[in-house]
Amino acid sequence: MRRNYFRMYKVFTKPNCGYCVKAKALLDKLNIPFEEYKLSTGMASGDGEVTIEQMFEMIGKQVRTMPQIMSDDKHIGGYTDLREHFINEGKLNFKGEITN
Repeated sequence: MRRNYFRMYKVFTKPNCGYCVKAKALLDKLNIPFEEYKLSTGMASGDGEVTIEQMFEMIGKQVRTMPQIMSDDKHIGGYTDLREHFINEGKLNFKGEITN
């Protein structure tokens, strides 16, 4: 059965985070749209900013590392988990090369 369904990816990031940049670049490389939520150090101003408490609520648990990535409402984890997710889906090989 063919599904006409695209997952919505959410990427929670913070400033000066190399793995955040890598996660967004990987999604871009695979032409996968995503929403970025930037971690705010104070009050979230909207426009894609969230507080750490809001992020914990959206993810469903407390986490210590960034980035944090979700696919629809399923928590994937960080950058390494995202790579593994796409390897398991057959979109990347173990070298990180696109397989399609």
